[in-house]
Amino acid sequence: MMYLVSALGALLFSSTSVLSAPYGNTSQYSPQIQAIIDAATADGIDLVALPFAAAAFAGIEEVQIPIKINNTVKKERIDVHVHAIPEWYGNLIPVPAGTPDPLPPWSVQSHLAFMAANDISHDVLSISTPGSQIFLGNGVLSVGLARLLNEVSSPRYLKNDAREADDAERKQWVAALVRTYPEKFSFYATAPLPYVPEAIKEIEYARTKLGAVGTVLLSNHEGHYLGDPLFTPFFQFLDARPSEQEAIFIHPQTPYLRLSNGTLIVANPTPYPTFFAEFFFDTARTVISLTESLTLQNYTHINYQLPHEGDAWPSVEDRLLKSGPVALELSSKEIYNTRYVLASQAFSKINTYLFHPSPLQYSISTKPPLRFWYDSAGPVFYNQVKGLLGYGVPTTQLVLGTDYPYVPPFVPPFVPVQSIPDSILDADFITQAEKLSVFTNAKNIFGGHIGCCVGR
Repeated sequence: MMYLVSALGALLFSSTSVLSAPYGNTSQYSPQIQAIIDAATADGIDLVALPFAAAAFAGIEEVQIPIKINNTVKKERIDVHVHAIPEWYGNLIPVPAGTPDPLPPWSVQSHLAFMAANDISHDVLSISTPGSQIFLGNGVLSVGLARLLNEVSSPRYLKNDAREADDAERKQWVAALVRTYPEKFSFYATAPLPYVPEAIKEIEYARTKLGAVGTVLLSNHEGHYLGDPLFTPFFQFLDARPSEQEAIFIHPQTPYLRLSNGTLIVANPTPYPTFFAEFFFDTARTVISLTESLTLQNYTHINYQLPHEGDAWPSVEDRLLKSGPVALELSSKEIYNTRYVLASQAFSKINTYLFHPSPLQYSISTKPPLRFWYDSAGPVFYNQVKGLLGYGVPTTQLVLGTDYPYVPPFVPPFVPVQSIPDSILDADFITQAEKLSVFTNAKNIFGGHIGCCVGR
């Protein structure tokens, strides 16, 4: 049995209104809250001025109660598509993740129970859509929100062995679930794009000070897809970081249309919730953007995790690449880890310069780089993943993702849905060894290891 003691838990269960009155006497912050404020101030972020900071601060300061957990998981299974939902954050989201339903319930205890029930040994947490993109066009609020979300996930205020701490130490502030259970949790940091200078500063802080193992990006940030030249400095920054490998988890986002006056409107042309189809399409749009901009080729120090076995991307891959220069196709397919099939000579005569006026200088590598991984979130192991494998993606690039807590029974299924680990184990189109490797392949996204408490 283990004990989980986390101010994150207190934060999540706080009933404080998001837009509550100012947080008491601003000269009487606790040392823990003051440390957060001071670190943010050093980066040009005024947390005290944020309308939702009071709720976050109040939750952090609530009395912490140890949670008794039965920890008997013996198998090694790593889940890299899984979310935490702080209550104060959920209160900011009018329509969660593109659905008309209320946010699913989430707590530290229920999360660990889900892991135990599914024999999951380690989770890489992230904040789901819309991330810090709640206040469209407001950089101050977006940047401040990203900092608070990352501080919620940060490990920096708890001693190395929380379980051995005495009661007084247990009541110290714990901003990080990952530090309380370093063997259970790591996290992807939230980036406040499209505000590029601030996003660079935030990710450097989260990686070096808070122990984030990578960055979660949305498929679009206020209508800008990831290959947009606006984001070139951000990718240059990640590519130049002194780490073994940088990891980006791309999470689908509601598509937006930017009007001539700068106003953003939701660009879902159907009456159906965004997550039904538009999430899949938006992932495809951003991979197209990364490909056509040559972002994938130009910044080779970055690994990518695509959700839901690539969403709709695999179905449009050949349509895109067979319409461009062969060098782009060859280099892109190496990065995607998909199979190259030579186009007919007649077709190749018309596909040389449709998108790129200058031929790419490229030769096939003897050992292709492994830079794309595809997670299993959603009902993808019934049939969808077969299409991905049909493109030649090796099973070494498949990783476990459950999308918890956005899973049945919390998201009502219209038909009975099998658990994702069970659907992998029941697959009749991959070997037993390949099934087991899906549960552990994720370590390679992060350069062969997942660490939680040391910035890199």
